[in-house]
Amino acid sequence: MTVRSYDIELIEKYIDNSINDLELLEFKEKLRGSPEFREAVEFQIKLIANIEALEKKRLKEELTLMFADIPPEKKSDSDSVKKWFLVAAGVLVLLTATMIWRLQALNNEALFDKYYEPFPAKGIVRGDIPDTEIDQIMYTYSAGEYTDVIAMIENQMSRDVYFEGQKLYLGNAYLQTSKMEKAVQSFESIPLESRYRMDGKWYLALAFLKTGDEQSAKKILQGISEENSIYRSSAKKLLEDLN
Repeated sequence: MTVRSYDIELIEKYIDNSINDLELLEFKEKLRGSPEFREAVEFQIKLIANIEALEKKRLKEELTLMFADIPPEKKSDSDSVKKWFLVAAGVLVLLTATMIWRLQALNNEALFDKYYEPFPAKGIVRGDIPDTEIDQIMYTYSAGEYTDVIAMIENQMSRDVYFEGQKLYLGNAYLQTSKMEKAVQSFESIPLESRYRMDGKWYLALAFLKTGDEQSAKKILQGISEENSIYRSSAKKLLEDLN
């Protein structure tokens, strides 16, 4: 797939947060399905970062020159000039910090979309009619009806009814509905002895990445990369992308 001018416009809208819901869906689909589009997003983010760095340098130089042009007696006698300079410098720092945070958030969002795939529903064959409560949950989950999945599993838990992998599926449903804190709690509560333990670690790392907690994500990914599992290679690649 070739990145067209429309794609660039879509990327720019995403970066400046002017994208609408339909465009956001299209953006995420392209991000998942097109390596060329992902490369264009990464390039655009780096380009903006470089432009902002140059603009910060230029503004800092201008402020320094403007302050240097003020006569010495003005510098010592005028509190207003000092205050103006301090305010201008403070604004520069704030703008820089805000832009760095924004670019970091965009990069984390792009990486999450690149690596995240919902954990597959178990035991579901197309055309089957679900005949148990767990089958119904899996059927609903595979259909992408995550809000209903949350309601069904939370109802089970309120009745002290549990099944293997319940917290993993619940965590994925929370991720899909942007309930990030609950997703983290769900993945963290998967027992160490569970056969879904490593799956839970992988999705926990992605949840931390989505929330912007890079350090926690990296710590978990480092642990995954040192264990023999299906996530080992992906964890190493994601760590490289984060560094």
